[in-house]
Amino acid sequence: ATFSLPLALLLLLTAFLGLFLVMPLAALAERSFFDGGVFTGLASLRLFLATPGLAAAFGHTLLMGGAVTAITLTLAFILSFALTHSRFTGVRLCRAAALLPLFVPSLFPALGLIYLFGAQGVVTMTVGEVELYGPLGIVLGSVIYTLPNAMLPLTAALRDVDADLYLAARTLGAGPWRRFVTVTLPGARYGIASAAIVIFVLTITDFGVPKVLGGEYSMLATETFKQVAGMQDFAMGATVSLVLLLPCVPAFLLDGWVRKKQRYQWRGRPYIPAPQPERDAAFTLAAWAIVALPLVVIAMVVWVAFIAFWPYELAFTLANFCF
Repeated sequence: ATFSLPLALLLLLTAFLGLFLVMPLAALAERSFFDGGVFTGLASLRLFLATPGLAAAFGHTLLMGGAVTAITLTLAFILSFALTHSRFTGVRLCRAAALLPLFVPSLFPALGLIYLFGAQGVVTMTVGEVELYGPLGIVLGSVIYTLPNAMLPLTAALRDVDADLYLAARTLGAGPWRRFVTVTLPGARYGIASAAIVIFVLTITDFGVPKVLGGEYSMLATETFKQVAGMQDFAMGATVSLVLLLPCVPAFLLDGWVRKKQRYQWRGRPYIPAPQPERDAAFTLAAWAIVALPLVVIAMVVWVAFIAFWPYELAFTLANFCF
């Protein structure tokens, strides 16, 4: 029997998934449903629901996931629509700037927000104190972190809307708003759904932003860390992790269905917008306004990295890199 390269790769992939996905999930299940080798059923889950702090963390996680999804999806849609349905100078630079948070961990925007709005932040010392630590900080940090992840499927979906549909709608006398409602939104519906799922899953599973900016506002990701590292309660930590999977699994399955539908969606001629000075100027301002906060946050972290001792000694130094 011949041993082909595709078969070897398939076996290697199967072993990889078994080692790094199936076995950890099995270990979580074993910790959650067994105690010393004895099957305990849903006892850990009932204890989770009976613990006020953990139940509150579950509610906070879903609330933050919904809020961040609504805000980020709106901003990402406006930005993607501006990039694909208008013509303004600097569109490539704007797209590249919008994708910058994609290349940094979630801790990066969280630290940048502290340097801006924290107790000794630039905005705080100029304007006054901002209640950064809590829901506001989680929302701001998560929006910055998830914005480029939402922009990618939205940009692709809006760019692939059939130009002939716009031509037909314009020929039939449809105005800009009617074309948007009857052509743009239906054509981009799968991209919108995919972006919403990505935002929601990234928000509820992220550890960096709520750990740094959450304060006393608990989330499931931070509660898992507290249970395991703080209280050494591995069984409850595993239960919290499995509870966190509950909203993620349906979202993952829904995303697979959406991507399948999007793959079979008809793609005609790509839409190329005609120049319209007033529209292009408005979208230029809107796009750069959305990209401004992530840019400022990232720039703050880079700047402070070269500061001797923030915020008391602002001299330039390379000593911070002598680690």
